[in-house]
Amino acid sequence: MPKKNSEEYHLSHMKSCDAEKVDFLIVGSGVAAMRCALALGNAGNVLMITKQSAPAQPSKYANGVLAAISSDEEEIRLHYDDTLCAGEGLCNPEAVKVLLQEGPGHIEELSAWGAQFERDTLKTLAPKEGAKPRSCTYRAKGQSTILELLSVLNRKIASMPNVKVRTDMMAEDLILKGGAVAGLHCIDMKTGQTHSFCAKAVFIGTGGMGQLYPETTNSPQCTGDGLAVAFRAGAELSDMEFIQFHPTVLCLKNAPRILLPESLRAEGAYLRNVDLQRFMHRYHDQEELAPREVLSRAIMTEMAKTQSNYVYLDCTHLDAEKLQHRFPGLFQTFADFNFDISENMIPIHPAAHYCIGGIKIDTSGRASLGGLFAAGEVACSGLHGSNRLPSNSLLESLVFGARAGQAMKEMMVGTSAPVPVRPNGHPEKCSLPAKAKMQVEEKLAKLKRLMWDHVGIIRSGQQLRQTLQSLRDLSQHIRGLEVFKHEPQLRNLISVADIVTQSALAREESRGAHYREDFPLRKDPHFLKHSVISKDSEVAFS
Repeated sequence: MPKKNSEEYHLSHMKSCDAEKVDFLIVGSGVAAMRCALALGNAGNVLMITKQSAPAQPSKYANGVLAAISSDEEEIRLHYDDTLCAGEGLCNPEAVKVLLQEGPGHIEELSAWGAQFERDTLKTLAPKEGAKPRSCTYRAKGQSTILELLSVLNRKIASMPNVKVRTDMMAEDLILKGGAVAGLHCIDMKTGQTHSFCAKAVFIGTGGMGQLYPETTNSPQCTGDGLAVAFRAGAELSDMEFIQFHPTVLCLKNAPRILLPESLRAEGAYLRNVDLQRFMHRYHDQEELAPREVLSRAIMTEMAKTQSNYVYLDCTHLDAEKLQHRFPGLFQTFADFNFDISENMIPIHPAAHYCIGGIKIDTSGRASLGGLFAAGEVACSGLHGSNRLPSNSLLESLVFGARAGQAMKEMMVGTSAPVPVRPNGHPEKCSLPAKAKMQVEEKLAKLKRLMWDHVGIIRSGQQLRQTLQSLRDLSQHIRGLEVFKHEPQLRNLISVADIVTQSALAREESRGAHYREDFPLRKDPHFLKHSVISKDSEVAFS
C-alpha cells in the first residue's frame, strides 16, 4: 500500500464476510445481560458481545447493595412507598410491583448458585441514613456486591454450552427488516472489521453513558452505545433528562472516582468548603442528610463561590475506632492511597452516576421496535420515575433482565433470510497518529465540558438552547473529518448528548434528578408525564 503523508494514517480495506446467524444476540456483559442469557436457557444458541476485553468486571472499589424484600408486609410497603417517593410522581407502579413481587426469588436463586450475602436489618443500619430506603438490603460478604453478583453469574454462563461470548466487539447499528430488528452490525475493536449477525431477537444491556461528563463513577466503557444504536434504528427513548449525580465522590489525585456512602454522613461526617466552613445549613434543614440532588447542587454552588473544584467530607471529629469497625472496607480502600480519613478531611465533588432514562421498555423488556429488548441502566421501564432509589438498580437488572430473556424465548420469531453485510465495510483499525489522536481528545474534552457546565446538575433554558446548537455544530464539523469515521464512541456520545439536552430543554420544571434554575418548581399539571423521543419525533410527554 502506498505511504501517506504524516497528516493521514494507514488504512486497508476489509474483506467482506457472510453474516452469522444466531438465535439470540445479547449486547453487553453486565448483570442484566447475563441474567437475560440465563433466562433464555437452552432455547437456542446465544451470542453475547461485549466491547470489553473480558466479560464485565467492575473496579475493586465498586460497591452497591441489593434491595432486600421479605415476606414482611410492613417492609414491602415501606420499600414501595420509598421508591414512589424518590420518583416524585413518575414511577410506573406496575414496574415497582414487579420488582417487589419477583425480587425475593432472584435473591434466593443467587444464594442457591453460591452467592454469599449478609443482610442489613433495620436495626443494623445507621438510624438516619440519608436518601436510603427504609427497607433492608443485602450486601456481599467480604467483597463488592457487584463483584459477587458478576462472579456467580459468570460461573453460570460458563456452564451453558449454548452461550458464547465475544469480546472486543462494539455494537454499531441494528439491522431492520420489515420495521423490526433482525440483527446487528458490530465493529471488531482490534481490527476495525465489521461483523454482521442476524438473530431472532436482540437484547441491549450496555449500561449507562457516564462518559458524557468529565467527572463520573462509570467505567470508561459507558459511552451510551446501546442508547445511540437503538435511537438510530428508530426506537423510543424515555426520561433522558433525568441523570443522577452522586454528591460525594472522591477527588484525590491519581485515585479512581470512588463513591463515599451516605452512611458516613449518617454517622456524623460534615461537609466543609475549602475555607473549612460548614455550609449545608444554608441549603436544607436536614443539612448533610439532605437528598442527593440537593447535596449535589449545594456542593456545586460552594465550589463556584470558592473557585475550587472540590469540597471536604470531614470525619476527623468522629471516633476513629468506631468508624473503622463500621467501615472496614473504606479504611482499606484509603490505605491503598496512604490516606487516613480519621486524621485527614476527604476532598470530594459530585460526579455523574446513573442514567435514569433509557430505551423505553414494558415490564417484559420489550422496546418500541419489534425484536428489540433491553434491561438495566440502558433501559427505562419507569421504575425509577425521576430519581432512582439507591439499591433498586441491581435488583432491577436481575428482575427485568430475566423477564426480557423469557419474553425473547417465548417470541421465537425473526428473520431467516440472509442479512446483508455492510456494502462499504470498515477499514482495519490502526493506531492513530499523534495529531489525529489529539483531535479526538480535544473534541471529546470539549463535549464533556459543555455537558458538565450546561447540562449537568444545574440547568437553564438559555444554556440548554446554546448547548444544543453547539452540539449540532460539533456533529456537523466532525462529519467532514476522516479520523472521526473511525471513532464511533465519540459519535455515540454526541448523539446521546443531543438527546439529553433536548429532553432537558423540553421539561420546563424541576423534578427529581432534573433541576432548572429558570423553572425551580414542579409543574404537575403539565409535566406529571414521561418524556419520549425518537429520531422521527421531537420530545413529547405522555
